[in-house]
Amino acid sequence: MSLDLQIEVTGLTKRFPLSREQRKEQGTAKRHVVAVDGLSFNVTQGEVFGLLGPNGAGKTTTLRLLSTLIAPDSGEAIIHGHSITADPKGVRGCIGFLTSELRLEEIFSPSYLFDFFAGLHHVDPEWASERKRLLFAQFGIDKYSHMKLAELSTGMRQMTSLVVAIAHDPAVIIFDEPTNGLDPAGIEEIRTLLMDLANKGITVMVSSHLLDEIDKMATILGILSSGKMIFQGTREQLFEHSVPDLIIKTSRPGDARRLVDGATITPEGIIVSGLDKEQTAAMVKILAAADIPIHEVRRVQQSLEDVFMDLTGRGGLV
Repeated sequence: MSLDLQIEVTGLTKRFPLSREQRKEQGTAKRHVVAVDGLSFNVTQGEVFGLLGPNGAGKTTTLRLLSTLIAPDSGEAIIHGHSITADPKGVRGCIGFLTSELRLEEIFSPSYLFDFFAGLHHVDPEWASERKRLLFAQFGIDKYSHMKLAELSTGMRQMTSLVVAIAHDPAVIIFDEPTNGLDPAGIEEIRTLLMDLANKGITVMVSSHLLDEIDKMATILGILSSGKMIFQGTREQLFEHSVPDLIIKTSRPGDARRLVDGATITPEGIIVSGLDKEQTAAMVKILAAADIPIHEVRRVQQSLEDVFMDLTGRGGLV
């Protein structure tokens, strides 16, 4: 494992048994469901790796495997030099993990919980005290540091969970839906924190259903579908795999539609899906040969959500 490779996943597989009732509900004779299926990918130091996928794609299971909450049926992952199968304790010592499935005891205060988890990681008390002061001030927890979690808002409890997860200054951060329960200001705080940590060399892996937030912070995107990684790369590389709809502005949309298969009429002219550059050029030639006036040809601007839906709907790259 190279020095800058912080997460190395190879052939990771996890199956869960299906009860008789579940098999009946799903109309299947299969006794297991494959949540993660031969998953392989890498994350290098200082990256913000945004893990995306539709419901049931295997995102949460993947993060639970990497954090050693559950064991794989086969495959391996090396986190900051530690094996999730041979050295799970070493993995837990070098990661900060946050998930909505893990809830802090609400009878305790943020201050107590921070000290407790810092102690679990054998953090120097003086260093931990200063880190707590800085993080509590940054996220507004200092005003509520000695109140019970049960007395705090949902957003403040989530902030506390996040700060406690990084009490020991981990080399790798794995967060599942870290912005749950937060208002827009809180979401921005989390985004800024994760990007700042990455700039300092911390490796961040984050999953969220808020695609716009992932789009704003992630340097690398990974898209899961049916337990498999169907894409890993930059935002620019992802958009290269999607073919946006084409709008042809013309004063004779009816005639244009008859000449172009699959075209539909819009107020501006016609719109066509799935045409690459060569196909677009050929279509323009056909319209020009028929003396159809063409005032403009342009692509519909796409968001990350548009490309995500297109990619997961197709089940992979074309």
